[in-house]
Amino acid sequence: MEKNIRDALKGKQKLPPNQMATVVKKVVLEIRKSGVYIPIKVFDFAAAQMCREYPDTFEERDDDGALIGGGFFGLSEKMRNHNIYLNRPHVNKFQDQNLHKEVKKLRKNVNLCSGNINNAPELNEEFGLERDDINKGELSIPEIVKKWPNLQTFDGICRHFAATTGCDISQLGNIMQEKRNIIAKACLPNRSANILREHNSTNQENPDQENSLPAPEPPETSRELQNDAKIILKIIADYFKEKIEAIFGNQTTNTDDFLIRENDAPPKFSIIYRNIVLHETNSWWEAFTMYFADIYIFCKLYPVEASQTLEFVQRYILKINPEGTKSKKRCIKTCNLKVLSLIRKIKNISS
Repeated sequence: MEKNIRDALKGKQKLPPNQMATVVKKVVLEIRKSGVYIPIKVFDFAAAQMCREYPDTFEERDDDGALIGGGFFGLSEKMRNHNIYLNRPHVNKFQDQNLHKEVKKLRKNVNLCSGNINNAPELNEEFGLERDDINKGELSIPEIVKKWPNLQTFDGICRHFAATTGCDISQLGNIMQEKRNIIAKACLPNRSANILREHNSTNQENPDQENSLPAPEPPETSRELQNDAKIILKIIADYFKEKIEAIFGNQTTNTDDFLIRENDAPPKFSIIYRNIVLHETNSWWEAFTMYFADIYIFCKLYPVEASQTLEFVQRYILKINPEGTKSKKRCIKTCNLKVLSLIRKIKNISS
């Protein structure tokens, strides 16, 4: 490795793009000595090792200073892309054909249920009993909710979620309100721009603020913020070309997915599972918070039609960054690269 790169590693400095590319090329060439067709997990393992030894140089963080993904997925992505480039026909014809060897697969160690590398979980006796019922699988989800009053209330669900992940999900609404302008700005080049323009066209008091939503207010003080909440999620969903109706709608839910249903009479919102009401509330933010928490508490996966939207909320808003993913899509094994790309985009806008 060149002296300037070694000095940067010792000095805990970030590498400029040309030096980072040099490091990636050397590491990939070293890995390819064991074979040309490398499993993705090999690159993840190598990137994780590099981030552990030189965190200040290689770890990726968002605009709030929290790790993006596992901190190493960006580096792993660069390695995979360079390996793909080397496997292209115009490059591969110059490769030594004797390099084609079997590569031993690494053991899969991915937690799809929960995990938060930015916080440490806190446990208590009641939490342990609730987890026992959930993990045994002898009772259905509605039966578990009925058995444990702690899982019937907003505060109880937030406490259980905090014990599982170390994350205070009760602040989800406030954080999304604070981040909504920068999220909208990052997503504007896509179809979500139309939603934002439609929203701002009804706001004649501030004609100069075309690319911003109204100033955030506490959810309890304004009914309009319920519409703003849907706008934020729809902006994110449109960026990923997903369907927000997979999260809230009036359709029946015979699948294994949760759903937020809006009612004609109070309580205004219900969280539904297999057409059975689990929770009810008059607050849209509380409904979405309980919806998201239920996915984690009951070890479910994100609905296919909104998996990237929910993973963005998980990784950027809540800073929950396990190495695995809760997506049902088979092609996604670790962290969704489109989600990481949007987080990087937001970081570049804020810096």
